[in-house]
Amino acid sequence: MNLTQITAFVANQRLNGDRNSHYQSVEFTVTKRTSGRWFGMGSFWATKNHRWLQQYADNPNEDYFPLDETWNWASNISGSYRFPWDVNVGAYLQSKMGVLGQRTNIFRATDPDGGTPLRQLATVTLRLEPYGAQQGPAITILNLRATKMFSIRGTRLEVNVEGFNILNSSAPLQIVTASGPTFGWFGSASSSAGDTGVLTARVARVGMRYRF
Repeated sequence: MNLTQITAFVANQRLNGDRNSHYQSVEFTVTKRTSGRWFGMGSFWATKNHRWLQQYADNPNEDYFPLDETWNWASNISGSYRFPWDVNVGAYLQSKMGVLGQRTNIFRATDPDGGTPLRQLATVTLRLEPYGAQQGPAITILNLRATKMFSIRGTRLEVNVEGFNILNSSAPLQIVTASGPTFGWFGSASSSAGDTGVLTARVARVGMRYRF
């Protein structure tokens, strides 16, 4: 037997397993067509997950709390109203489920607390609870926009003012779920000083567009 045959014999081969993920969703949408001075639309959707966190299990340690069986949901409301003097005001409101996760712990070859050391591995990361046991607050964003049109000798000037995250929400986009001194912090464990892991603060913007 040559080296190539030996290598092929000891190589790992992944086969299709029985870890099939599936999802069930429901969605509702209501629309008010543009008539008179205003337009509006609202929608809501929800999804029930049955998702394997890891498609293939390489070892028994990955069989602890392996499923995501949470609900995801989101809703959107948008609309606009045309005031006198050709002033248009629009709004967009979105609310969706907060960040989900599960607590984990890293077991090391040498336990700093003097526990039984690992015999064959340097570290082992284990899930300690079902996925979704750690959940951040709902993420809600409100954006507003106002536009005014001016006609100047056959040309048009559009002036707009926009506000983003009007409610100044600071909902987290990431949460540290690894056991330790940073557990529950917003952002990832490796976040830089400028990465806060939360929504961007309230922002206002003024713009103009000239058509000729």
